[in-house]
Amino acid sequence: MAPVVAVTNQKGGVGKTTTVVNLAAYAGLGGLRTLVIDSDPQANATSALGVLPSAAGSIYTHAEPMATSAENVWLVPAGPELAEHARPWHDAGHELRALHMAVQQLQNSFELILIDCPPNFTALPRNALLVATQVVIPVQCEYFALEGLSQLLAHIEELHGSAPLADWQILLTMASPGALARSVIAEVRRHFGDRVLSVEIPRDEAAAVAPSHGRALLDHDPLCPAALAYLAVTRELLSRWGSKTSRREACPTAS
Repeated sequence: MAPVVAVTNQKGGVGKTTTVVNLAAYAGLGGLRTLVIDSDPQANATSALGVLPSAAGSIYTHAEPMATSAENVWLVPAGPELAEHARPWHDAGHELRALHMAVQQLQNSFELILIDCPPNFTALPRNALLVATQVVIPVQCEYFALEGLSQLLAHIEELHGSAPLADWQILLTMASPGALARSVIAEVRRHFGDRVLSVEIPRDEAAAVAPSHGRALLDHDPLCPAALAYLAVTRELLSRWGSKTSRREACPTAS
């Protein structure tokens, strides 16, 4: 069964969508049939993959996957009704069943599924956490991101009574050589150990510009620092997840 990866953080602007789009692009380049599920009513992953937000529905209404601008990457877009499913954290039984059923039906058709979550604690990210087999938490390298991380982990802990939780990893994003960023990085690594991915995503203007062209970094500027970092992160994550990539080179070297 395909790994189902929720990329989530209740804090906005930490690189969730950028992470989803670029992990998908590199996995697809390596030959993995990859599906992105846009579960954020803002539809940023949808537009970043060169697709217009759909009036045909979302994952909760069993919208069909569509091809994207990235090789071997398909998308279930965010539809306008998606916000209607953002019920309070503890009032989401119907939505959870709908998401679980839709993901189960798609797992046999893809080798990797990535869910882009909105920056809040509504039913949308909660349900993604409950159906995921893996979780990636992008954390911006600044002080306030540490506070947001503790809040998120507390809410993840709250789900322990609902279902077995997926394994999770932390991805440090928007890293800079400044003293504050290095201090935050050191603190996160000290506290969370090997839960923190070894590669950090550097602050890079190309990462902000690429989505406006409906492209992943791979197609926009494949040799920029952020692109090379996402290539390395993709390889590390697929190795951790024990993906089917063991029978092929999932992420070619950037030469």
